[in-house]
Amino acid sequence: MNCIPFRLDCSNILIEDFDLKNIYQNIILNYAHNAGNFLEISDFRMLNYLQKEYPNFEFIFSKNSNLINPLTPEIINTILEQDIFYLIEIPNN
Repeated sequence: MNCIPFRLDCSNILIEDFDLKNIYQNIILNYAHNAGNFLEISDFRMLNYLQKEYPNFEFIFSKNSNLINPLTPEIINTILEQDIFYLIEIPNN
């Protein structure tokens, strides 16, 4: 049976450090991290945590990140050079 990957949205800009240790969130992440699924994130603090704890996810950089730090072409190019993200969402503006 083939599984279709899914995308978990973890791009809420109000996530705090203590939220990263949320038991329910980590149960979901633990269950899904070996199945080729995607995590959408908006900040690099969360990316560092998730790469360390759940290295088998693919990552999507959310356009919500523009609400934390406005994205410029230079920032986007720097992110692209890192080759971390499967997809980078560009803000609507």
